[in-house]
Amino acid sequence: ANRMLYLLAAGALHGVPGAQGVWMTKNNEPESLDAFHAPVFNYHVLGMFDSGTNLMNAMGLANYQKLDEGFYKCHRDKWNGGSCMWKHTPPMDESDLGFRTVIDNHIATLKKLNHSVVMMVRNPISHLASWKKAPYQLHSCARNKKWDVILETSCDMDKPPRWPDDMVFPTFKAPGLVEVWNSYVRSYVDIAKAHENAMVMRYEDLVLEPEKSMKIFADFAGVEIPENFSAFAGA
Repeated sequence: ANRMLYLLAAGALHGVPGAQGVWMTKNNEPESLDAFHAPVFNYHVLGMFDSGTNLMNAMGLANYQKLDEGFYKCHRDKWNGGSCMWKHTPPMDESDLGFRTVIDNHIATLKKLNHSVVMMVRNPISHLASWKKAPYQLHSCARNKKWDVILETSCDMDKPPRWPDDMVFPTFKAPGLVEVWNSYVRSYVDIAKAHENAMVMRYEDLVLEPEKSMKIFADFAGVEIPENFSAFAGA
């Protein structure tokens, strides 16, 4: 059921009638805000691999309009310039080979622009099970290993496929999957305490109670939730 919700909500949104925040004209140009009356909500999503970041983005785009959409599109050619942030960037302190200072500076910049940040977390049992099936950049921690080995294995966070060798990638020493989860969540909680425009959201809450979860985030950011809230793209 969770996977079906994800597939429906994270499907192709552009040009889909009912996906209010991304309504496009026949010339593939965005309509004016007055054309579909979608509230404006500029937000940024951070989270571990497979924590619901795509679902959160899809849910937002189905109901809101981002005026500064280009700010969120983080391509490889922009990472070194610091104009955007990879949503999975390790948030730990630099002493743990994380990028906490980079994230703090980024969120502070977002605050000046009146943008909000939501950091996605997920139940550790289901999350670790998901990583075992699809470990993303944690292959050396989880791929083809039994659980007793996984829980004791330390590894490096791998670069994504086809990432240019001459570009900085936020890699770090991963002290096993359990501590990876602990480190991310602990850091996200600390970041939320340090920044007025950042909060933590549970993936399970977004799946089971999408409208309530989005309203909590919208209230946090001082944004109205649409009257005709859509939990599914095109619904």
